Amino acid sequence: MTAVFEKALSELRLKELLAKRANSPSETDESFKVFFGRSARAPFKSREEMLRSPDFDKVSPISRNRMRRPLDTASHYQYLMARDELTTALLKVMADNRLDAIEFKSVEHQPTAIKDGVNPPYRNQWGVPDLNTFLVYVPAIAVPAGFTTDNLPAGITFLGRPYDEGTMIKLAYAYEQATHHRRPPASTPQLLKEP
Repeated sequence: MTAVFEKALSELRLKELLAKRANSPSETDESFKVFFGRSARAPFKSREEMLRSPDFDKVSPISRNRMRRPLDTASHYQYLMARDELTTALLKVMADNRLDAIEFKSVEHQPTAIKDGVNPPYRNQWGVPDLNTFLVYVPAIAVPAGFTTDNLPAGITFLGRPYDEGTMIKLAYAYEQATHHRRPPASTPQLLKEP
């Protein structure tokens, strides 16, 4: 089964197309202004100042590299073309095989402990697949899929056709009800400033 899946991925040119991800110069600048514009005392006056900050070196390598990518329209155009090509190829595979959804592991490794996600080097995005964030027009939903040998939660993600959120919710709910993998935490840490 793994060989079949790997062959399908190579036919989709998944890694090649995902490597073309690029930020939009106008959207990135606008997002920065909106985000930091909400604060009366913003920690940075510009995106460039943020990138030069010594604290920026503490950010996870994935996020750091994403933020440091050059902002040019040619790279962003190549990304948009790659995204459209991959979306079309994925939808063709689904249509040819009469699939309602494609499922994959929500994270490609043991879950990251909370302490590792909130402290440098912020490993909160480590091992998260890019597919469902690259294909922005397709719905994806993650549900519990059991626990690792260390009793850490694992998940499964269902990815569907554009605007078919209803089917994804039905599939995720049916899977959750059939497997009973969801287990409420025995305890939840107290929130900051909570009485």
